[in-house]
Amino acid sequence: MIIPQKLIEETWKSVSMTETQKEAKAISNDFLEKQPVLAAFVVNYLKTNTDDQTADLGYYIAMVIWRIFSKSTKGRFEELTEKYIKSIYEKNEEIFHSLARKNELSIENFLSHQNVYTQPHVLQYMIEAIYMEEDDHQLNPQQQTYLFRCLKIVVDALSESYYLQTAKPAF
Repeated sequence: MIIPQKLIEETWKSVSMTETQKEAKAISNDFLEKQPVLAAFVVNYLKTNTDDQTADLGYYIAMVIWRIFSKSTKGRFEELTEKYIKSIYEKNEEIFHSLARKNELSIENFLSHQNVYTQPHVLQYMIEAIYMEEDDHQLNPQQQTYLFRCLKIVVDALSESYYLQTAKPAF
């Protein structure tokens, strides 16, 4: 089942409109408690490869993506394992390095290596969030690339898991 564009828009708007530190902390804690391995992957990957401001933006986008999937399953989303995330990471890195060796590295080429996206609206949100112009923090191409690589792994891992969970027969 494809997550509707309306749910995605409602979710990112509600997260972006959190007014208090307490509300923002509750959203972050939900992500950390329910997907600790995925949250740790995002933090470690971005802290290793980007500056603090870019890492914070990436973590925020990852939180929104998690919220979208969580809301779409009414909060019943299985915790992703380190082994599972590592397998998604390795698949994506293989594609990335293959394209880099051929000097064909672009988002279009990277995305073309997957025939079907089970959650195209979530992927579109991710791309727009990375590449939109922000007055307070302009991302350079390298920062955008690292955000894309990290968040694509988040989207792929959650999408595959979502598909497996929603395709299960209800007994």
